[in-house]
This record gives sequence, C-alpha cells and structure tokens, in this order.
Amino acid sequence: NGQLSRVLDLYVQKIVDTAFANNWQLKAHTNGDAAADQLFRAISKSTAKYGNNGRRNIMIHGQLIRMDQLDSLKKYEIVGSFFFFYSYYWGDWYKEIIGSDKAQQISPIKSALKKGIRVTSHTDAPVALPNLMMIMWTTVNRVSRSGSVIGPGERLTPYEALKSITI
Repeated sequence: NGQLSRVLDLYVQKIVDTAFANNWQLKAHTNGDAAADQLFRAISKSTAKYGNNGRRNIMIHGQLIRMDQLDSLKKYEIVGSFFFFYSYYWGDWYKEIIGSDKAQQISPIKSALKKGIRVTSHTDAPVALPNLMMIMWTTVNRVSRSGSVIGPGERLTPYEALKSITI
C-alpha cells in the first residue's frame, strides 16, 4: 500500500533526522533491499540538512542488499556489518525462497571491501549463539548446513575475516 509506505518513510525520516540533529551514531537493521533503500533515502535527506562528517553509521545485517546499493554505503560512509550465519543456517532456504542467483549475493562483504566500504562481521545473539570462531568460519567458507557454498565470490580470506570481527 502506497500510503502505508509513505507513513513509514516519514517515521524513519524522523528517527534519522533526530539522530543526525543530535550527532548520534545510527545503527539500522536493514535485512531486505527495500529497507536499505528506505534507509538510504532518509540518510540522503538528513545528510543534506545536517552533514555527515564522522558519524560512523552502521547498516546491520544487509543480507539482501543489492550490488548497486553498495554504492550508497560508500557514498554515505555507512559501515556494513554483516551476519554470516545467514549463509550457514538459512542459505539452503534462501536458495528456495529468493532463487539461487540472489542467494549467492547474501551479505556481499567481499564486494563491499572491493569498493572500499568499511565492513564488520557480527553475531546476532540470541538468534544464534555468539560464537566468533563460527562467524569467522562462515565468513571464510560460506557453507550452508547441507554443504552448499553460498556465494563463493563473497568469501573472505581468514585474515580479512579476522579483521572483520576485530577492527
């Protein structure tokens, strides 16, 4: 519904404006690409009003962020904080629901790194146990529970994965 979408956009804009007006760091959960678009629209308007210097805003999860949306992460200097248990716990399911091609792009951390975007890996406790070694393993291997590789081009090296959970 278009009217509901406009109301939600206004609500999100108010939250983002409040954060920017008070120079607060913004940490936004954006699981789908529509949520990412909504966040980018709001940040664009708030940036025009308040500037965007040194905010270190964070997009949390971003598992379904599109490749073209990575440019907005870069433009607005948003840290991409990705959660790799998606590929392990739900990767097989994602292939069925959104299709194999899109599932290969879940949490596109390597693509983000190549664009010079600051990235981190995180746990999502209590959704999954806070096991940083498992997060590192899934970031490097991107293997689902069935053994399928989910997004081989988005794998990090062990060193990159270690940096993503420590820096």
